[in-house]
Amino acid sequence: LTLIGAEPIERGTTRPATNMYGITEGLVLSGAAQFSPALRHGSIGTVCWSHDEVRILEPGTEKEVAFGESGELCFRGPSSLRGYYAAPELTAASMTSDGFFRTADMVRASGEGAVTVYHFEGRTRDNINRGGEKFGTEDIELLLARHPQIADGKVVAMPDPIYGEKACAYLIPRNGADLPSVPQLAGFLVSQGLAKYKCPERIEPVTSFPVTRVGKLDRQQMRQTIAEKLAAETQGR
Repeated sequence: LTLIGAEPIERGTTRPATNMYGITEGLVLSGAAQFSPALRHGSIGTVCWSHDEVRILEPGTEKEVAFGESGELCFRGPSSLRGYYAAPELTAASMTSDGFFRTADMVRASGEGAVTVYHFEGRTRDNINRGGEKFGTEDIELLLARHPQIADGKVVAMPDPIYGEKACAYLIPRNGADLPSVPQLAGFLVSQGLAKYKCPERIEPVTSFPVTRVGKLDRQQMRQTIAEKLAAETQGR
């Protein structure tokens, strides 16, 4: 469970608000009132119990990423999952060799003084691999929501013959406004602190996003739609 929305809550209530993250397998991350606004609003917080250990690993490996780089959130602690009942294969796939649980959530770490906080960047299956630069989409989507012409935006991977994948943004205009162009959007996102290589390189205007039968965002359908559209455009040349 990831709760992100502290900034508008704090603006509306004039009381400190923080984002947070929790997972049934035994970890809670949260900010604190004494954190700076940048940490309260721009991260999912830090570990709530000093006995919990966090590692950020390259997905599918046990190699830690450099501080500040994106990777899979893994953790171990006194109350964390040790394994799944009567499911040794699932347990093996979900744990590192030294007992860290693999969340399949992408995060990156940053710090302010002695405090280390984590930034949610999406699920590993939603990761975009642009020429070897792997990144999640959560931070991009949070910044899209700040754009005055965009009501909501979602980002997925689209195939690219040179880089393998690039980012494609599905955007819903705000109150019928004209959406920004790709260069205009990139300029805005970079001004908000986003790395240039993460900027969407195609925009698809929509009025709504596809959802699954249980009402969840259907990113797979979005990836399939843009892949089919690109293939049709290539064949039509």
